[in-house]
Amino acid sequence: MKALATAAAAAIAVCFPFAAFAQSAPPPPPLVDVPPPPPPLVDLPLQAPVVANVVTTESAPESPLDLDGYPSARRDEIWERYARRNVVSVNVLYPVSGAIVLGFTSSLSASSGGLPLGAFSIPVELERSMTRSWSVFGVVQPAVANRGSTSFSCAAGAGTRLYFAGNAPQGIWTGLEVDHVLGSRDVTARAEIGTNTVFDSGLTVSFGAGLGVTWAGDVVGGFTGMGVMQPAAGLRFSIGYSFV
Repeated sequence: MKALATAAAAAIAVCFPFAAFAQSAPPPPPLVDVPPPPPPLVDLPLQAPVVANVVTTESAPESPLDLDGYPSARRDEIWERYARRNVVSVNVLYPVSGAIVLGFTSSLSASSGGLPLGAFSIPVELERSMTRSWSVFGVVQPAVANRGSTSFSCAAGAGTRLYFAGNAPQGIWTGLEVDHVLGSRDVTARAEIGTNTVFDSGLTVSFGAGLGVTWAGDVVGGFTGMGVMQPAAGLRFSIGYSFV
């Protein structure tokens, strides 16, 4: 028994330290930095994307009225911006033909001892384009005539043109012109057709022809005893300058 008690005491002495260690609290876990929770989602108002201002530059047509390279929907806008709407011109046929006739009749009259006969006039026209296909114009035509005595006169006229090819004041047109000799009862009305060409420099050349009638109210005769109706033809070869 003594030996058994001694063995039990020895066993208790050996196991007691381990039993005490087993009942002690385990060590705490190591500290670790934990990230904070994300902020709650908030509905933000939608915003249109910001687009930088883009400035587009558009060059003028290569020639004053060459609009074929532009979309048809924009041609009116381009014409409004770049077209040379005004044309001042002189119909050179009148002064040239008048000078030729006057010189020819002068030489004949001089050889026979008579007075030179003839007339010299300069029609000056100003045309204003209202749209790409329509223009209006006015004409002033001073004249000097010699029929035994020298006389001066002046005619004034106005008219309109419709451009069915090209862009006014360049292209093919048809129109109507009415003229009146100031101080008389003579009125002329003509339907005309022609073409205008505008160059880069502004030089404008125009060809045309017209046919109509003249009411010569100062001439005695005809069916009513006063005034006669006469045919009136006209040719046009004008040189001028176009500007905005």
